[in-house]
Amino acid sequence: MSRRRKRKTEYERFMKKVRLPTEPDGCWLWLGAITSSGHGTFRVWDTTKEKWKVRSAHKYSYLHHNGSMKQPWLHIRHTCDVRHCVNPKHLIEGTRSDNMKDMMERGRGKMQFEAKKDECPF
Repeated sequence: MSRRRKRKTEYERFMKKVRLPTEPDGCWLWLGAITSSGHGTFRVWDTTKEKWKVRSAHKYSYLHHNGSMKQPWLHIRHTCDVRHCVNPKHLIEGTRSDNMKDMMERGRGKMQFEAKKDECPF
């Protein structure tokens, strides 16, 4: 008699790639694949096309915890400025313009990213 392992849910797979903080409001750091821009990526099964698709980890986290987005063309922004953070409390919807405004106000252009990538302000 063979034993079958229980298949993990998509969210269980996701959370295995997250380092939870010691402080209550800290960043949930993504430990999986990271793009060259510093954002995490996560594979999800697309049931309509029956194939794997790569999604941004922070968007997956936002959608899992909040349901859906107000408008599909909106971006998911990080209030903490940590690109591989997937804490849903640190993620908000906004336009590309909102995101660019945040970047300028907070000094997190391409040159600033290297110095701040692991710091969590919360």
